[in-house]
Amino acid sequence: MPDRDRHRPASAPRIRQEDVDTAQETISSLMPRARRMVAASPSPVRDADPASPLGVAAMTLAMLSAARADWTTRGKLQQTLPQLWLAQMSLPPAVSCAAGLAGLCREEDVEQMIVRPAGTGDGSQVRAVSWTWAAEALRTPVAACEDATHEQVIEVLTSYASAEPLQRLVAAYLAPERGDWAQAALEGADPLPVMALAVPHTGDQLLGLLDRVPSYSVGGTGFTNLVTAVDRIGADALPTLKALLDDDPDAAEARNYYSLIAELPSDEALDLLIDHIDDPRAGASVLTATDRRPGPALDLLARRASANQACAALLAARVRSDRDLASDVADRLPAGAAARIREVLAEGDHPDADPSQLPALLVSPPWAGKRSRKAQTVIEGPAAPDDTHLDWLPGEQQEWLTLPNYRRGDNPPPGLSWQQLADQVLAGERVWGHLQLLLINAPDDLLRPLLGRMTIRDLWQAQDWMRIVLARFADDALPIVLDAARRQPSTCSSLLMPVGGAPVAAMMAGWLRRIAAQAGRPRVEQAASAFGPGVAAALATVLDADPLEALPARMPKPPAWLNPAALPRLLTRADSAVPSPMVPDVVTVLALSSLDDRYAGVQVLRESFDAGILAAFARALFEQWRIAGFPSKQGWVLDAQGFLGDDETVRMLSPLIRAWPKAGGYRRAVNALPVLAAIGTDTALMHLHRISLKVPSKPLRAQAVALIDQIAEERGLTSEELADRLVPDLDLDADGSRVLNYGPRQFTVGFDETLRPFVSQDGVRRKALPKPGAKDDAELAKAS
Repeated sequence: MPDRDRHRPASAPRIRQEDVDTAQETISSLMPRARRMVAASPSPVRDADPASPLGVAAMTLAMLSAARADWTTRGKLQQTLPQLWLAQMSLPPAVSCAAGLAGLCREEDVEQMIVRPAGTGDGSQVRAVSWTWAAEALRTPVAACEDATHEQVIEVLTSYASAEPLQRLVAAYLAPERGDWAQAALEGADPLPVMALAVPHTGDQLLGLLDRVPSYSVGGTGFTNLVTAVDRIGADALPTLKALLDDDPDAAEARNYYSLIAELPSDEALDLLIDHIDDPRAGASVLTATDRRPGPALDLLARRASANQACAALLAARVRSDRDLASDVADRLPAGAAARIREVLAEGDHPDADPSQLPALLVSPPWAGKRSRKAQTVIEGPAAPDDTHLDWLPGEQQEWLTLPNYRRGDNPPPGLSWQQLADQVLAGERVWGHLQLLLINAPDDLLRPLLGRMTIRDLWQAQDWMRIVLARFADDALPIVLDAARRQPSTCSSLLMPVGGAPVAAMMAGWLRRIAAQAGRPRVEQAASAFGPGVAAALATVLDADPLEALPARMPKPPAWLNPAALPRLLTRADSAVPSPMVPDVVTVLALSSLDDRYAGVQVLRESFDAGILAAFARALFEQWRIAGFPSKQGWVLDAQGFLGDDETVRMLSPLIRAWPKAGGYRRAVNALPVLAAIGTDTALMHLHRISLKVPSKPLRAQAVALIDQIAEERGLTSEELADRLVPDLDLDADGSRVLNYGPRQFTVGFDETLRPFVSQDGVRRKALPKPGAKDDAELAKAS
């Protein structure tokens, strides 16, 4: 009995007396009508002993019918009746009740609903009756019962294994060890309930069910049944799981299917997962499968690495995690695939760095020990307020309230009420423009209770439209305004001009430290001197504090998906490597940072390690995040690309940004645009400019256009002037031409008035650029 032995619970579940009491209370009001219904039914239902399995099953169906559309009562019956059966009879008769219920149907006879045995052609009536709950509730008691009781259960079920189609299904479902019952149980009734997924014993049986059970429940409510079958069938279940993935499942269903594939011990299953490595829904399962089968994973990844960036990244991670195994696998691979492994292995030929070669930040991280608090300079005067408060200048609130906004005066989208729009915004289903529409126009009495539950994730141009929100809702809007300023001070700090209080003072002290680091301490001190010696002394206390000690009360925890050993080694200037135990501390530095609130440790890293090495490290970290499915709690990984990335990072991100909106990652794409701006190279801005012109998502294009305008303004240029500077010049002269020097001969290449390329020699057009001849200078010609 393989199924029973493998998954037999340690003990039988106890009967819950509270469920028994609920069942007895619920049926008391339904019994009179149910009895009339059974009395009007044909034999053998009418004549059955009320205490017999058939009598109990008939009365159960009659009570469900008597409850009509009272779904609460029906739900109570289905949840508690099996407990009542087990309390009033032994397990074998209770099993007989469940199987008997599957063999009954109800129909309307003149004016009276009746119960009768189901027969051929009664599929529609039987399907209209909810009966699977009874068998599902008894499966665990059957699996856990004593062997003697189990033999009695099998004896009871034997009589149903050749009865009506759905009774055969119950028999096979409750006795999964009886593989000889499975095929008969899957024949006859169509469609089948989702519990049928637990019955197959072969891959063909399971695959044949996909068109016969409700497809919407396979990866959802019916998933546990699928798990049961896949666990039993093993690798032969792969065609079924592949078919389910090909049927366009939603994200949750796809993750379920991928997780089952990761459990299959076959190269074909691993191959399928690696084929889907670019699907973010597969990420966690890919990692699970490659961890379980590292040798075959190295083989498959090495063969695909040249054609797939994600495969190359995961290959590098696997090689770094187990160098000895990687070396053995490389010896068995074709030359090209082996070379990809050996290229990563070559990274490791560096000794661990001596502590003297490393920054103190990594040798003794400030978060590793107990933090000390230095005495603070206190300015005599009013005590710091306990609460954040508003302090408007005369006319300022009205001025902010009446600021222009393109959504002012608009109505909700067609077919939606303000309440429905608010629900969608809170659920994250509506984007940037709809948020402005809601907060600027929806009724006050609807919005005020909701403001405390809102997180404004997309802060694009929030420095403008959130002024209207703050002026409109005053104190109720303070939480979202403070959050915006904290997360994006470069643009949203101006929202705090009318806001005072200790939290604001603490936030601004942190900004002062960053401003002093960027603009120079003397300029900040000169500005503070106008406010008197007390302010100057307090400023000195703020600026003298070690910025590396500016840590949050709760330090970020390493994410579950992080594999430090799989990241590329960080090399010092002395060509030694950061020891592996210190790598998580490097990641912590990045986790403490965002584009707008960068921890001082980031600058320490940039001063201690080569920029290209840091960029490669950040990209490898991004790949781990991507394979894990881009968990939002680790959004700092994307920001880290902005302050450590390079042009190679840009080329990695740009196609992803274009693809994310269509794959449900619009917000991630929006968050990635400032990352390109933060990298700031000509290549980064060129890709940002292209996104502003050529992506299918209009909202994303609008965000990119606004960012390009902002960058142009900061550089004292118009958007058109910046765009002109971002067009590759291909080393052409000002007139758009270039001279190619072959030594004795020179050729001019350029573009005519229609931008068609041309080649000319001594003013005469040629059809094409000639190959170098024997009299030409070979080196000059090659360089040209």
